[in-house]
Amino acid sequence: MANDISANPWKIDTPGASVIYAFPVKVMNINWSNYTITSAQNLVVQDSNGKDIVNSTTGAAGASGQLQVLNTGPLGWVRGIKVPTLTSGEVTISIGAGK
Repeated sequence: MANDISANPWKIDTPGASVIYAFPVKVMNINWSNYTITSAQNLVVQDSNGKDIVNSTTGAAGASGQLQVLNTGPLGWVRGIKVPTLTSGEVTISIGAGK
């Protein structure tokens, strides 16, 4: 599957240095799931200026996979989104509307 920001929530499974959404966006929740544990796994979500919004690492090898590792809750408005690091799994980003 490729990254999909055509519906809410956004589904990200492919990391990259490029900004996936360049405009201000209201982030209601970021959830990281379905990762594979062969060693510690990493997720970094940044704004379009490279400021970390989320920087998370899972446990070491031997832990069970298919767990919800991260569930941030409301983060508010951010200036764009990019996911430069995602070693495994899928990130869903729930987007809000309004003020």
